[in-house]
Amino acid sequence: MFTPRDNKRADGQQVTTWKATSTCRYGACDFRVRSSSGAEFKYELDGARGEFRRTYTGRVDCENQSTGKSLIKGAYKTRSRQVLKAAASVVSADRTTYATELAGTHMSRSTLKPAAVGKCKAQEKPEIQDIRVVRIDRPSGKPAETMP
Repeated sequence: MFTPRDNKRADGQQVTTWKATSTCRYGACDFRVRSSSGAEFKYELDGARGEFRRTYTGRVDCENQSTGKSLIKGAYKTRSRQVLKAAASVVSADRTTYATELAGTHMSRSTLKPAAVGKCKAQEKPEIQDIRVVRIDRPSGKPAETMP
């Protein structure tokens, strides 16, 4: 697996390749994700909702929009949440169902630290992006009905 250096397509979509590993041998459960650059994280299954969730926080610099130069390091505290659901799956010959595609959203909201107020622009509303995850090593089988 690899993460492309130029991960923006002509249509503006960002494409990244990751390796996901299930934490259980059978059935739906949490899974870990790792990129070739070394980034690692975990999606947790919310069985009641049939969703995989990941929540995390981080810091982002305030930058000059014209030059890209950092004005204040760690000016924004960002809280992000990703939610994924199975969008497509197959049923194998032994009647095991495997997810082949996940779809969902990434939402992040940033707040300015006090030292950056008046020097950097406050984020007025959350940023929301669509996420689509496609399994590269798709198992053989017949397409299964997927819950909406």
